[in-house]
Amino acid sequence: MKTVGGTKLQDRADELASQGADPMRIEALHRARRFKRSWLEMAEALSEIKVRKLYEAWGYIDLFAYCAEELSLKRGTVEKLTGSYRTIERYAPELLQADGDEAKLPSFDSVDYFARALGERDSRRAEAPTPEVLDALRDAVFDEARPVSAIRREFHATLYPKSEAEVATDYAERTRAQVRRLLDALPLVGGLASSTLRDATATLERLDRELNAIATPAEQGSLVAMA
Repeated sequence: MKTVGGTKLQDRADELASQGADPMRIEALHRARRFKRSWLEMAEALSEIKVRKLYEAWGYIDLFAYCAEELSLKRGTVEKLTGSYRTIERYAPELLQADGDEAKLPSFDSVDYFARALGERDSRRAEAPTPEVLDALRDAVFDEARPVSAIRREFHATLYPKSEAEVATDYAERTRAQVRRLLDALPLVGGLASSTLRDATATLERLDRELNAIATPAEQGSLVAMA
């Protein structure tokens, strides 16, 4: 199928209109074509179709089958859209006003990130974020409409802090990459005594094995035994 916004969606809308189909079904196709310009319209339509189970009258077993076949929308996208719409209804209903400023509309990825931070769509976080963090995140998403990449950079470490073991693993992986590069570069260095090159290589190879044991704990026992 063509991507959202392609001529196939318009052709389908014209076909359904000629058959006297449900206006909501035709409107959903039109909104799918405009999806990149305003995702909120699409999310609103999908939410209404979901609540009213209109897809059943149109011959589909569920919302996801309808969206995949008729709107060229994947399940993950549909879940993000409907979930983000619910989040806006609850936390930023002013964005649903017809005269709202489209330039300030956050992306549905940003809204989805906010929903996950609240714990509504994610259980990875052990502790709930503080009110101060949530207020700052809410401002970044809804008031500033910042891109999700910038939001992740600012908030991800706070919302999903790594354990000491995970931090150690990250450092081990980065250090091991440096060691591997040094091992590759050493033979290319001219002027080194053969004994120096041999000793340095042996030390770096041993360090590489130990770092690998830290980075891959499941193999730690056998790797340490080899050192």
